[in-house]
Amino acid sequence: MNKMKKILIIPLLSVLVVCCYIVEPEDDYTESPVFQSRQTKFTDDELLKAVYSDYKYPPNFYTEDLQGGSPYYENTVSIKPLEERTYEWRELCTNSREQALEWSELSSQYSSYYRDLIEESENEKYFQFRRVWLEHPTDILLSRVHKCTYLDRSNYDRFKRGGLIGTFNYRPVSIASVAELSEYFWFIENYNIGGFKALSSFTDPAGEYIRHTIYATRVSYGDWGLCDNIFLVKEVYEVRKDTGSIFYHEEYIRSIQGRCN
Repeated sequence: MNKMKKILIIPLLSVLVVCCYIVEPEDDYTESPVFQSRQTKFTDDELLKAVYSDYKYPPNFYTEDLQGGSPYYENTVSIKPLEERTYEWRELCTNSREQALEWSELSSQYSSYYRDLIEESENEKYFQFRRVWLEHPTDILLSRVHKCTYLDRSNYDRFKRGGLIGTFNYRPVSIASVAELSEYFWFIENYNIGGFKALSSFTDPAGEYIRHTIYATRVSYGDWGLCDNIFLVKEVYEVRKDTGSIFYHEEYIRSIQGRCN
């Protein structure tokens, strides 16, 4: 008699699929934060509120009403035709309105399209020529030239990263004047960049220098399926009292995860 073979039936194991969810903060962070003028420590919650709310900078921080325009400082590249341009980008300065206007006109002529001059103005810091592309009136460029009596950046090449960023010629070199200069720098570099927010801003004497410190956020926005990265940055401007030489350096303090897309 043949022995019956035993058939062992093994049930198929169901595949367990685990989905990973990124937990979003419950707070929508639309409430603007309030910082102390000399604050140096910031919580994650404060950074998130600064980045995702309408907050931009502290009270009394340097600001300008640009009226829809974008500042552009004429330089050794912009005033030359394309075939004559070199990899040396130095912002120009003059105390002559006529010279500033000439540079502004050359820059517009050598641009990819011409913007008409519709208004001009000046203050202690710069000459400004408001230019508009008539085919698209919302395309407004604020063509600017530094006044040498305030700021000379001819010794600074933007293509070469270095500590020296210009010479401050305004006198006296004081806590108040260095604070305004530093916040002016920060404003013209970051006014239209989302997520770049100034948190605190303060000035201190530092021997032969006057030092101004700005704590700020910067954001690297994530693409689809990725999260934003928020960076806390310490920016330091130091102005030598006797020569007006301006030195800048920055330090990345830490980063946190922001909203996920």
